[in-house]
Formats: sequence, C-alpha cells, structure tokens
Amino acid sequence: MKYRREIDGLRALAVVPVILFHAGFQFFSGGFIGVDIFFVISGYLITTIIIAELDTKSFSIIKFYERRARRILPALFLVLFTCIPFAWLWLFPPDMKKFSQSLIAVSTFSSNIFFGFTGGYFDPAAELNPLLHTWSLAVEEQFYVFFPVFLLLTWGLGKRNILILLSLVFVVSLVLAQIYVFKQPVAAFYLLPSRGWELLVGAFVAFYLAHPKNAANETNETFVSHVGSLAGLALIVFSIFYFDKTTPFPSIYTLVPTVGAALIILYSTPKTWAGKILGTPLFVGIGLISYSAYLWHQPIFAFARYIFLDRPSAGVMLFLTCISFFLAYFGWRFVEAPFRNKQRVKRKTIFTYGIVLSVSLIVFGSLGSFSKGFEGRLPYSSRDLMVFGKPVTFLAIHSSDSSCRDLLGLSALPEEVCVANSKSPQIMFAGDSHAMALYSSIYGKQFDLNSVLISGYSCPLYPNLTYIPSFKNSFGNTCTGIANEVLNAAKKIDSIKVVVLVNYHVDGQDARFSYYLHGKHISSDEAFIAGNDFLVNELLKLGKKVVYFIDVPHLKIDPRFCLQKLPYSFRLASDSGLSRECSITKEENEQVRKEYVGEVLKVKSENPKMLIFDPASYFCTGHYCNFRDGYKSLYSDTHHVSLLGSMDILNVMRSDGLIDH
Repeated sequence: MKYRREIDGLRALAVVPVILFHAGFQFFSGGFIGVDIFFVISGYLITTIIIAELDTKSFSIIKFYERRARRILPALFLVLFTCIPFAWLWLFPPDMKKFSQSLIAVSTFSSNIFFGFTGGYFDPAAELNPLLHTWSLAVEEQFYVFFPVFLLLTWGLGKRNILILLSLVFVVSLVLAQIYVFKQPVAAFYLLPSRGWELLVGAFVAFYLAHPKNAANETNETFVSHVGSLAGLALIVFSIFYFDKTTPFPSIYTLVPTVGAALIILYSTPKTWAGKILGTPLFVGIGLISYSAYLWHQPIFAFARYIFLDRPSAGVMLFLTCISFFLAYFGWRFVEAPFRNKQRVKRKTIFTYGIVLSVSLIVFGSLGSFSKGFEGRLPYSSRDLMVFGKPVTFLAIHSSDSSCRDLLGLSALPEEVCVANSKSPQIMFAGDSHAMALYSSIYGKQFDLNSVLISGYSCPLYPNLTYIPSFKNSFGNTCTGIANEVLNAAKKIDSIKVVVLVNYHVDGQDARFSYYLHGKHISSDEAFIAGNDFLVNELLKLGKKVVYFIDVPHLKIDPRFCLQKLPYSFRLASDSGLSRECSITKEENEQVRKEYVGEVLKVKSENPKMLIFDPASYFCTGHYCNFRDGYKSLYSDTHHVSLLGSMDILNVMRSDGLIDH
C-alpha cells in the first residue's frame, strides 16, 4: 500500500501522550486515548491490505500472520526477555508471581483478559506492573484472529453487505461498551467485545478509501480536506487535555478521539495544514519508532517506581521517557527493521523462533507462578522482608464467634467483631481496627492471654452519643451498639478485670462522623472527651481497671514498601536514611498528637483511676520512632501494628503490670 507520512505522524500523536500520561504528567490527563488512536490506525491499515489482496485474489492467511509476526514479535520478545533479569533482581515474590503470570498471558495474547481479572488500568498498583500495557496488543491480536477470516468468508457477498454486517457488529460493540463501562468497568476497558468497534472505525475508513473515486481524491487539497483534517486534530488534542481517568472509557466519549483519528486518515494529505504538521520529520521519526517506544516505556517506569522509595520526581520520569525513545530507536533500527526484511529473515525462521520463544516464556512464567514468584532465588535476609504481621483484616469475622455468643448472647451486629480465646476472659480489648491489630498476636496464639475483643471498624466507642457517618460504607450506624456491647460485657462477665481501650487517633478534626449529645451537634473534640468520659466512668463504676491505650505513632510511608525496596533503593544508603524517609521523629510525633494527648489527660482528670499506656515509649527510643525489627515490620501499614508489633507491645504492657489482673 502507498506510504502516507501523516499516518506515522498520527502514530506520534498517539504514543507521546500515552507515555507522558504513564509518566505521571497530569497535564496529559487524557493521554491514555493514544491507545484508541492506535486501534483506529491498526483497523485502517490491516483492512486496507486485506481489501487490496482480496480484490486481486492474492490474500493468504499465512502471509497475513507472517506480516503480523514480523511486525509484532521481534520487538516484543526483546522487551520481554530484557525485563526478566530485572524482575528477577528486583521483584519480590508476590509481584514476581504476577509478572510470571503476565508473561504467560502476553505470550498467548491474552494479557487483556488476565489484567481484566486482576485489577483496573487506573488502580495505583497498576503502574507497578511492567507488562500492563500489553493489554492493547492482545486486543489487536484477538481482532486479527477473527477479522481476516470474516472478510475471507463473506467476500463473495459484496462490500455493501459486508459493511452492513460490520455496522451491526460496530453498534453492538459500542452499546456493550456504553453499558458495561458502568456495570463492569474493568472488563469493559480491557476486553475485545467492548473495544472491537474502535478497530472497526479504522476498517470503515479503509473501505471508504478503497473506492476508486475516493482513492483518487487522496492527494487533493480542498477546503473540506483542510477543515476535516484540522477537526480531527482538534478532537484528539481536546481528548488529550480534557479527558481524565474519571471519564468513562470505552464509551460514547471514546468517539471523540477515534472519530478524530478517522478524520485525519480520511482528509489529511501532504498539502493540508494538518498533514503538513503531522508530516514533519519530528512527527514522522517518532511515529516510525512508536511501537518500540510503547513497548519500552511501561517496564522502565514500573521498575523505576518499584526501586525508588517514593514516587520518582518529574525530572526523573522525563529522563526515563527520553531513555524509552532512545531504546526505541535502537529497537527499531536493529530489531524491527531487519526482521521485516523477507530476504534477510525467512518465513520459517520467524515462525520457528516465534514458537520457541513463546514456549520458553510460557515455561518460565509457569515456573514463576507455581513457585510463588521464585521465593528461593532471594537470600534469606531478603526473603525475610516479606515476613510481615498478618493484615488487620484477618479479624474481619463480621459476626460473633461461638465463644462470644456463649459469653454474651450477642445479637451479632453486622459490622461487629467479637473474638474470645477463653470462656473466662480476664482482659477485654475494646475499640476499632487498632484494637483488632493489637489483639492480632493473641488471636494468632503467639501471645497467651485470657481475653476477649469487642470492636468495630472505624468505631470510636461513645455509648452516650449519636453519631452519623459522613462517608459511604461507614459503620457508624452500629458503633453505638458496639459501644454498649462493651458495657454489657463488662457487666455480665465477672472474670473481666481489665479493659483496654484502643482507638485510631485522627490527625485534626474527625470528619468521619457527625456527633450529637442529647440531640445537640458537638465537635469531634467534644465528642472524644464526652464519649470517653462516659465510657471510662461506667467501667470504673463496675470495678474494672481501665487502661487507655494512646494511639501508636503514624508513619509517613507504608513500612512494607520501605523494607521491600531497601536493598535496591537509590535513596537509602544508610539506616538513618530509611528512618528519615519512612518513619517520624520523636518530636514530630509529640507535636502531631499534642492536642490528642491533652484530650486524653482531660478524660483522666475526670477519672483519676484511669491508667494510660503510651506506646511511644516503646517505638520512640531514639531520634526516630522505630518501625522495624531488622527486616521485620512492626506495622502492617502506616498506623496499624503488625503481629510482631502486637507481641512486643503486649509484652511491654505485661511487664508494666497493665494487663495483669
């Protein structure tokens, strides 16, 4: 087919925004639409070639897939095999397992299906996946499986009838996209049924330009061609800078960039204004290496984000973008171009190496998946980075266990968590998820203590208050009920001698709830004092020893990421560097919770018998508040203690005589 410089320019207009979007430059908030432009271009080029060969009766399925293999496989295999050693060095077992599984998916051109079932494109974790971007290749390859066969089988019906059938498929696919982008947005984003219509946009353009009369006008410079191509350019530019990750995609919104790409293909010529812009050497040069640039950028960005402790700066990401294009040029020059030369590389060689290398990747990926990310490849000290406390969510029972029902006869409030390890508990832990975290080593049988836990997620325990949740999925409607269950347990279970109150400390005003005392709205600070004063007073009147557990220091960054990246981070040359980036200083901790501790002391002033335990005495022994024991984390996130942290703190409380009856 005739070479059109403006098509390569259009490729540049597609790939640059995609890469800058993935680099995190918010100015290109709609840069992801570059993939949609690629779909239109692919649909146009493939259909143009097939139509020309069917018209001359020279079409061959084998030749078609040979062209696809020469175009897709060499550069793809280069990137995949280059990624493996870096993944081996840097990825820890869970991430290595997913990477291994994605290698299988890419090799079988099913990565869109794999990623469709394992996470969303815009999820924060997605940017750490080196092969996420291959989903679009899978969509195209799946389209290539069906589309050539369809045209071959229906060619005898005539182009008009074929277009009618394709139009029906187009409508169904677009309707599916529009419906499922709201019902199943991840599936709609990744899967062919809701993406196929975009490739068909390019196919329709190919059918139109295949008509002799329309083909003859391709190089004409008319007012319509000027306006049409500029309109297409404007639609694409509008999409790049106006759309963002909240825009439903794919949907009718996707018509904006896809129609824009179609208009450029239809109307731009070397003589039109848009054609002159897209046909400049810069645009054409970028367009020629666009496929390799697209392949290289995501692994480079993902690995960089993985080994840097915090997000790489804009300057670093811009540098990595340049590296992507640098590698893309060499990939195009020394891999893509040679393998497209049929004299240098024969068909048999392409297919043989394609099969052998695909099988190799599948075998490696299978081994990585079954071995849980090649756990044994890391030295012991590095594997130990993965030994964290169980996440607090393991206590999400959502109903009372049998021991609690025997003890309390609870009505099993839907968001309540009640766990008892004894029929005669001597200690009761009460609070929110921080109480669950502190209780984790007791629940896991690493710490022996006859005890019971009554807690609710996001529930400060204020039996005398009414509090209404101010955000979706809050458990505020049952928090008062859970607080009353704490009092009921203290009344009914004579064996309970000590009650430990544990709650999350909100930095600043607590916006989770609106609080009411006797029908009057009060501030969160007033609620804290009034609610705790009432609860503590009631427990003390029952003769219980009450220990108020001041919240643990809150960290800056999830410590699991800090420890996980420590051996390879460019930022962490020393232990002090690790503490500086991940932890909080003793002074910062004191300043942040100064008001909060003052409120606790006000409650104590009203209830002098209340005891206070401040875990900062355990964590903040030096300049920084410690968050690890060697390579083991004392936290499971920035403010919940891990199982190890739970064990250590309970030992300190026991040695201080606070949880002895």
